[in-house]
Amino acid sequence: MAGTPAYPATPAGSTTVASPKPFGSRGAATPGRFQPSAIAAFPQFTAPLEGRLTYAYQDKRGLVTTGAGYLIDPVDAALVGPNGVPLAWQIDGRAATQAEITTQWNLMKSNTDPSRMSVGAKDMPGNTMRLTYAAVDALTMSKVTENATVLGGLFPNVLNWPADAQLGILGVTWGTGPNLRSPSASYMAPFVASVDADDFSEMVQLPHGQTSTPIGRLSSSFSSRTRYVSGRRAQTTRP
Repeated sequence: MAGTPAYPATPAGSTTVASPKPFGSRGAATPGRFQPSAIAAFPQFTAPLEGRLTYAYQDKRGLVTTGAGYLIDPVDAALVGPNGVPLAWQIDGRAATQAEITTQWNLMKSNTDPSRMSVGAKDMPGNTMRLTYAAVDALTMSKVTENATVLGGLFPNVLNWPADAQLGILGVTWGTGPNLRSPSASYMAPFVASVDADDFSEMVQLPHGQTSTPIGRLSSSFSSRTRYVSGRRAQTTRP
């Protein structure tokens, strides 16, 4: 497969306070939903952080994954994607059969060689099925749209955030999952309190300087993933 196709260039001056349009406006936001520019920008935004891989691989937990960290574990998720549409795996330019997909998924799941995890899976013998980059981006869009719906229900104030800050929290929850209020996510409580308060500067602070703590990593993630921080209260200017 040819090299990774480039995304469109980011408009100049996109991270300034006067014009917080990181990837260009995609129209006015629908009330009760994330800004279209934030959703549309997410595949490009997350690719340098999570990858844009066209093959199946194991993540650090041993779960079979593809694209930008899209789980295809259990095997049914490798066969049928969002909305019940089969994933369009190809082998040497032809459509892969369900039997071939299952065989290659089992091969990847049973891998015990650390060098064949993550990007090392690309050259693993027998791991020949591939998605197109368009299919990878479609999976990312489907999942981030789902996450945005959950976040909007849990944190209605986030819907008034600037697009860059929305990208930040979409990036954080790409790894953690969007249900930050779950009892199992109690370690996120300080971060959640900052989200409730629209307190960007607090979100990016590492508690007691400890990047090794779960909440420290979460705050660091928000800091690295958001380009637009306007002070201690959210600016309501919308791209």
